[in-house]
Amino acid sequence: SPICSGSNAVFTITGSPNKIVSYKINNGSTQTVTIGSGGTVDVVIPNTTTNKTLTILNEGGTCNGPTEESTTVTVNESPVVTNNSTKVINSGDNVNETLLSSISGSSFTWQATNTNFVDGETTTSTSSSMINDILINRTGTDQDVIYTITPKSDLGCEGEVFTFTVTVHPNSDFSITKVADKSSVKAVGDVINYTITIKNTGDSNLTGVIVNDPLLGGNLALDNGDINTNNILDYNETWIYTGSYVVTQNDIDNNGNTTPSDGKIHNTASIISNEISIPKTSSAEVPIDYTNSGNA
Repeated sequence: SPICSGSNAVFTITGSPNKIVSYKINNGSTQTVTIGSGGTVDVVIPNTTTNKTLTILNEGGTCNGPTEESTTVTVNESPVVTNNSTKVINSGDNVNETLLSSISGSSFTWQATNTNFVDGETTTSTSSSMINDILINRTGTDQDVIYTITPKSDLGCEGEVFTFTVTVHPNSDFSITKVADKSSVKAVGDVINYTITIKNTGDSNLTGVIVNDPLLGGNLALDNGDINTNNILDYNETWIYTGSYVVTQNDIDNNGNTTPSDGKIHNTASIISNEISIPKTSSAEVPIDYTNSGNA
């Protein structure tokens, strides 16, 4: 019966115990084997990749010389995965890899090795010709997801396991908004209370977050939002900062706190993290109302 490429081809010779039998494989050199006490002996050809024909030489033969008896083992080809071994995607993308084989009509089983810092990989054996996992990188650095793929021909022959590595780029992002509780100020000593809201809008957790507001004294302390108190701005997490500014005589006298002046108190906050070194900013502007202020 047919065998798959890479399997052992086994020929069983029967005859009288202890009889020495001469044979050839694919018309090669003559070899001998001794039949065992049970009346059989196996000739094994390991790791066979092509058809093999065993020919027994009957030494008794006829007046024309020895006679021959032949039998052939057919070797069916085992498939080989022909995809590229690597792929690069962005966090949140679909792997979208159609599996290919050296033999038309092959089927595939595959699964990914569990990755601690990536979500979405399939870690159970799956029968499909498409890898369509949506992979989300929860870190700020590239992460690899490794898939093992086993092809099988329509004749039932399995090929060697193929390793497919998907590198997932991070998607690190945040937003910042700043609002003031005053629509305007009129005099020295008026207090503007600011609320600064930052949100992790990417896929990865953010570390080393710094929110800076020069008008409120520099780096700000977090008020609330770090639900698990790990000092990491986790994906989808929102943090709140607050601070107050007291209007000064200079603000009133100088028609605001910028040069050139425009009659407003300007305040800008910024955010950076270990993963995002280019700051994002948000500003709030509070006009100075000089109507009947007595400070003009």
